[in-house]
Order: sequence, then structure tokens, then C-alpha cells
Amino acid sequence: MPTRIKDNDTFGGMIFRAPDRADGGRDLAEAYRCFRKLLADKEDTVQVFKIGRALSGRYFETDLRKRLALGGDTDAVHRHESLIPYLDNHPALAELPDGTLGRAYLHFMQSEGLTAAGLEAEERRANVPQHDDLIQWHYDRLRDLHDLIHVFTGYSRGALGELCNLAWTYGNNRGGFGDAFIAVLGVVEMKRWFPRQPLFRALYEAWANGRKARYFYLDNIPALFAMPLAEAKEHLGVRPAPFYEQARTAIVSMTEDDNNASPYATVANG
Repeated sequence: MPTRIKDNDTFGGMIFRAPDRADGGRDLAEAYRCFRKLLADKEDTVQVFKIGRALSGRYFETDLRKRLALGGDTDAVHRHESLIPYLDNHPALAELPDGTLGRAYLHFMQSEGLTAAGLEAEERRANVPQHDDLIQWHYDRLRDLHDLIHVFTGYSRGALGELCNLAWTYGNNRGGFGDAFIAVLGVVEMKRWFPRQPLFRALYEAWANGRKARYFYLDNIPALFAMPLAEAKEHLGVRPAPFYEQARTAIVSMTEDDNNASPYATVANG
């Protein structure tokens, strides 16, 4: 029988819900204003976090409460450590064997000039309220693993790849309405440039693949990184994305660009 998780329950010394945490709501008007700013400046990643804040409601709280109530492996929850020191320790990741998920992640982050700390810094610029509780830790963990999804799904950092990443994430989390909001409106904008490409099919495909995949956010990430890439993808239940590949190939052939430098690039790099 599920265990009832109370606000003042503690896990490894951290309270589940801080007393000063306000009840979340949804502000579609604010989310849309932020989306229009994002269209005007695709590098304004701050707007992504503002959209998430406007639309998240109490999703992160409800999701974590449900997962803890059902039990299972909660080792990561009890340790509630930040993933950023591990993800950004590139010398240590370079010690992993060739062909592992960790080495693939390292290659992706270095080739794209990304760090997990950089994504956190962008969120801080959005002035999203921070709380010293387990809900905040859960949210931060989902944020920090965004780029890992690019690695095992194969979604690029071009506009369509970012939108499909968000759709996959929405399907995998079974919530987080901000991801779906950006993904759908972003594809609507892309359709203006590429009306004949299966963009909505690619988006639905990403959502369905994420929904069928393993929920991995509470997994032991170092153990996952040590797996051969093919084994890790099988473990996670990663599925092919033929509609995405079809659309991406066509877009790249028309624009000679897969890095958000052309008119279809209407959303920020993740």
C-alpha cells in the first residue's frame, strides 16, 4: 500500500516541502509572452525557464510525492546530491571506457561547448524562486539531465531536435506542461517554414517514445554512464525516431544547417 508523504517528512535530513514554498499555479498569458520573446531571440534561454515556472503548477511536487509513496529505489533521494559536480567533471568522465554512455555524453558536451553548470546559471538569471527542499532537488535533477537525453535519443541541438527533446521529456515525466507548451508552439512556428515535413508526427513520436521509456531521473547516473551506449539505450527503452530523422534530414538538406542558424531556428538551444 502506498505510503502517505507529508510536507514535513525528511529524507536524508532534507525536508520534502519547505514551509515557505508557495502553491504553484498556471499562467498561460505569461507563458505566451515569454514564448514570443523566445521567438524574437532564440538565444534567450531564460525565457524557457520562465515558461516552465508559469506552467509547472505543482507538478514536480505531485510527481515526486507519488514516486516516493510507491517506494522503490530511493537511494538518490536520500543522498539528494547535486549532479553538476559529477556531470561537469570532464577529466573523470574521460577515464570511462570508449563506447560508454558517459564518454558519449562527454563528447557531446565538449563538442557543443556546454556544461551542466551553465544551464543552472541560465535558470538563475530567470529569477525562479529557490527552496531548500526535496522538491527543488528533484526539479534540479530533471534540469541537469536535459542534455543527456540528446545523447541517448540522438536528437540534435537544432530547433527540431530541441523540440523533440522536450516532447520526449514530457512523455517520460507524464507532466511538466511547460515542455509540451514550447514543443507544440515551436513546431507550429516551424511549419511556416517547412509545411511539407512531418514535424507534428516527429513530435508525437518523441512524446510516445518518452512515455514508453524507463523513467531514469532517480537512477544511479554514474552506473548508467559506465554502461556501453547500446546497452544503456536498451536499459532505458530508447526507441527509433524515423519521423524525426526524415524531417531533420530534409531540413538540413534545404538549409545546409543543423545548428539553429537559419530561419527555422525559432527556439533556444537547450
